[in-house]
Amino acid sequence: MLSRVLGLARELIFARFFGAGLATDAFNVAFRIPNLLRDLFAEGALSSAFVPAFTEKLAKEGREAAFELGNRVASCLALVVGAVCVLGLLVAEPLTRVMAPGFASIPGKLFLTVQMTRVMMFFLLLIALSAVAMGVLNSLGRFFLPALAPSFLSVGMIGGAYFLTPLMPRLGFDPVVAMAFGVMLGGLGQLLVQLPPLRREGWIMRFRPRFGDTGVRRIARLMLPGTVGMAATQFSVFINTWIASQLVQGSVSWLNYAFRLMQLPIGIFGVSVGLATQPEVSRMLAEGKRDRIADTVAHALTLVLLLNLPASGGLVVLAEPIVRLLYQGGRFDATDTVATALALQAYCIGLFAYSAVKVVNPVFYALDDAVTPMRNSMINVALTVTFNLAVMRLLGHLGLALGTSVAALASFTLLLVALRKRLGPMPSTLPSTLRIGLATLAMGFVCRAVLDQVTARLGVASFSARLAGVAVPGGAGVLALVAVLAALGSPELAMLSAAVKARGTRRAA
Repeated sequence: MLSRVLGLARELIFARFFGAGLATDAFNVAFRIPNLLRDLFAEGALSSAFVPAFTEKLAKEGREAAFELGNRVASCLALVVGAVCVLGLLVAEPLTRVMAPGFASIPGKLFLTVQMTRVMMFFLLLIALSAVAMGVLNSLGRFFLPALAPSFLSVGMIGGAYFLTPLMPRLGFDPVVAMAFGVMLGGLGQLLVQLPPLRREGWIMRFRPRFGDTGVRRIARLMLPGTVGMAATQFSVFINTWIASQLVQGSVSWLNYAFRLMQLPIGIFGVSVGLATQPEVSRMLAEGKRDRIADTVAHALTLVLLLNLPASGGLVVLAEPIVRLLYQGGRFDATDTVATALALQAYCIGLFAYSAVKVVNPVFYALDDAVTPMRNSMINVALTVTFNLAVMRLLGHLGLALGTSVAALASFTLLLVALRKRLGPMPSTLPSTLRIGLATLAMGFVCRAVLDQVTARLGVASFSARLAGVAVPGGAGVLALVAVLAALGSPELAMLSAAVKARGTRRAA
């Protein structure tokens, strides 16, 4: 939660400093290139393949063997990713031209994008090593610091905005290039913060590349289809960027600001549950307890459902007040607020599916099956690209967000069907879906009614009025949600309440 809140603070500062125009479009495309490679080589395919292999090694052969595998994987990854970074420096300009062809028609926009792409290219290497550290700590049952580590990216970028922006013109750079240097500082912090807990666990990173090692080959084998699947997903991102670069200026930034807002519930309620579920499933397999996996996955999906359906309903109703509160001001005007809010509402249609995929996908890797997620990613891309190309002229940036949501819903449905075939019968989530869905509808109606009253009385001009326009209807909506769930005798609410009480008891003890 802290990481995501800092991410929102970063975006708020970014919006106030640079608005939604040439500079932010250039930065978002430049940052997307190393992010694309990050999903291919680091936090995406690598994490999913590494955790099951490391957990199995840990369970069967002990820490020393597992740590040796971690060093070999990190060393091989450093060599491969380092070479990719050097290549990226050399092809930054043609790569940017392909990613955003519309930028070349606007003076200075393509040059600025290429410049920031080169500054941020070695961010990929830092994040790849950070992903290995995160996988080791998660496998050892350490979740807090790995979850906190991404917040250092936001800290680096916020520091870049405040401290480096004034220096850039003196060094011959555009002010927005400060954000690119902030990304590099944040990536370094994300790696370094995980080294002390690793040392306390007994692991020290050493350069020991062994491409022929059995464990390394197994991870590479799992990574290959995973990388293909991620490449398919990133192709979808590329197509969306390519389309958005040819729409109204600001489209890339509106989509980015909206997606960052949606990342808050995904990170807290989707990624977090997925990161905790994968090591547990891997451990069950290593201990021969396969029959318990279906219950574990169903429990995780119920938790994601309970947290994400209300989050999506709240964001749909309060999209414009939230964007106005967080972003509007400085160079981010009312037009930007409306455009960003529309994109956020469209993204939220698929919010539960985005989060649920974060839980289901790693289970396939734990089952030694990387082909199913790859196949699913390719279907997802085909749906996204087809939909977005069909509606790009009719709906503009709104169509791109909507297409992403439609594809996410289809992707989750296909993954769940495939998982049921692998695991056999799973506890049904339909009763939970109906209860939580009904409570979410009630919450939405209450939010809307209270929002209309607050806006009519206070307007939206002052900061206090904007804050009230989010906090008062949001609070009323949460109360309505809890009341309806309690009236329905929701076991999901009881489960969440029991978990919170148990956590408090442990902390007190």
